[in-house]
Amino acid sequence: MTREVMVPMTPRLQDESMKKLVLPIVVLVPFTVWSTWVAVNHGYFGFVDVARREPWGLQIFLDLCIALFLFSSWMKKDAKTHGIPAWPYLLSIPFLGSIGALAYLVHRAIKIGNAKSV
Repeated sequence: MTREVMVPMTPRLQDESMKKLVLPIVVLVPFTVWSTWVAVNHGYFGFVDVARREPWGLQIFLDLCIALFLFSSWMKKDAKTHGIPAWPYLLSIPFLGSIGALAYLVHRAIKIGNAKSV
């Protein structure tokens, strides 16, 4: 087969899709490392003490819950549109917070990039 036939058959991320992939990965990796360190050193439920003790801690926690609920609502529809299973991310978000949302954005960017390159 010639190069002209082989190149389009190879799935590649387009430049635009690569840009959409880089930001979630750049945020996901260090944030996951940081979150893991915090959970190991301060306990998985360490945030509850802060939210109970400090009004700002509770406000930030509630704000995160609202934002993740809105993201999850959008994600369900978006995942269906792009043929991505939403359930792993919907299950992970209550336990991992933004890590689950960022993981979905990475999956989405890869899926859209591969769909455009085929």
